[in-house]
Amino acid sequence: MRWRNGVRMAPELLDQILHRLGAIRASLRSGSFAALEDHAATLADLADRAERAGADAASLAAIGAAARRNAALLDSTMQGLRSARRRLHEIEAAGTGLRVYDNRGRGDIIAARPGLTGPRV
Repeated sequence: MRWRNGVRMAPELLDQILHRLGAIRASLRSGSFAALEDHAATLADLADRAERAGADAASLAAIGAAARRNAALLDSTMQGLRSARRRLHEIEAAGTGLRVYDNRGRGDIIAARPGLTGPRV
């Protein structure tokens, strides 16, 4: 067991926290976003237990490193989702036609030809 100020943190608790952080990472990497809510609730409970039990510097460093890796992965995931959403919007907008301008700056839309931007089978 690890000790801090006379209070011990069981290695099993540290292992559970690191395992849960690994499960969160796996969910992010696989795109299983629905599982994140359950993982977060369990991790919050484990964090409360760890706070009550106390944690030594080595345990906190291991937890912090895993949490930072997950935070970086989450940032990348969010950036990828924003990029995908933006691209889908561009594709959808292209389906309505092409905006062109004449030599006087008046805009007009050339309608898209049917079937060119529809779903592919």
